[in-house]
Amino acid sequence: MIKKCISCVFKISDGITKQPLTASALHIYVDGIPAKFQYKPGGYFILIDLEEGMHAISMRSHLYQTEAFEIMVDYNVVQRPESMVRYIVLNPSAKHPRASAMPSVRGIAEGFERIYLQRRGGEMKIAEDDATEGKLVMRLFCPKSGAVLPSVYLINDKSAARCEFVMLKGADEDMYMLQTPLKHAHPRSADVIPLTGVSCAADGSFYFILPPDLTAEKGVESSMLTILAEKDDKLYRAEVTANSKGMTDLGMIKFKKG
Repeated sequence: MIKKCISCVFKISDGITKQPLTASALHIYVDGIPAKFQYKPGGYFILIDLEEGMHAISMRSHLYQTEAFEIMVDYNVVQRPESMVRYIVLNPSAKHPRASAMPSVRGIAEGFERIYLQRRGGEMKIAEDDATEGKLVMRLFCPKSGAVLPSVYLINDKSAARCEFVMLKGADEDMYMLQTPLKHAHPRSADVIPLTGVSCAADGSFYFILPPDLTAEKGVESSMLTILAEKDDKLYRAEVTANSKGMTDLGMIKFKKG
């Protein structure tokens, strides 16, 4: 009997609809080569029998923006099935079915590989004194509107040097599970702010479809947006204005530290 080894598991969802992707929705490349994968309902894409070591992963589709990152495959590390799952939220491209009906922005974030739009509403706070470096679970106070999971959040520490982006992948009541361990310790009541992230092209260009919570109220022509980025473990922010309809070209984004 041929034994197959699971190399990695991705749970992939749509950044606008929050629905899991189907097997036909995208192609996965490993080290630049199209990869075969197994699919399980619920958006689970499973790669089998990769060689041990580092691999460059690329997820491509005409409906979504490309996501690229690296993974380490080590079959000597014993993991529980749930800890093997990597959560990926794909941002729609201009060809997404929702794109023509929703406002969007494009621009250039020169020097940054990834940027984030700060969402409105749904902010949480750390509800424990033990949110220490290395933890994979932390207690959060969540508003009645609830948290959208999985999703990226900013832990907005009072110390700018300790702010960090985290992927919250699930929750058991008020205990929230992180995809990767905390880089820093954080105090009780630190804000945990919902974000939408997108990878930038080599020249820094980016594209976002604006979700409903970021569009202006009816009759208002524009709204303010906060864009966040990270480089060399430092947080950068920019404030921009986007139109309530159609595409807004933001041009070159000017970021400030902190």
